[in-house]
Amino acid sequence: MRYPLAFLAISFLAIASAQAAPPMPTSLEATEPLKLSRTFRMDRVTNLNGFAAVERGKCNTQVAVDGRLRTITVPIFVLISGEGQISRVVPLNTDCPGLDTIAAKEQIRRMQGNTPVPADKQPHWYWTKLDFSAEFDG
Repeated sequence: MRYPLAFLAISFLAIASAQAAPPMPTSLEATEPLKLSRTFRMDRVTNLNGFAAVERGKCNTQVAVDGRLRTITVPIFVLISGEGQISRVVPLNTDCPGLDTIAAKEQIRRMQGNTPVPADKQPHWYWTKLDFSAEFDG
């Protein structure tokens, strides 16, 4: 897997409880999707910064093209403590540390005061994705 740099870059988040964290999952299919009570729309600056990281030529991230619309999808694992606090945010397989950092920061911003509290009060891994989209001429 290609996310050790993102994991190290985002590991500044402390685990919010003394409960042992479950191991990070290895596939999205085996993990519950993250459901937030509020939805968000990214601003243009965040979108363009995400594309700039790819356009510098240091990333092999796939860009979906639909006419003039370009989209980069970043899947993310999120560890939520038993109290509903953000413990870890790990962007997956973008092969682009700059984009990983932007995605992780945006996901943390979206989750502030908006995280689920696990029913069993134990830490759980969830998955989500961020789509960075921008319209380009040509």
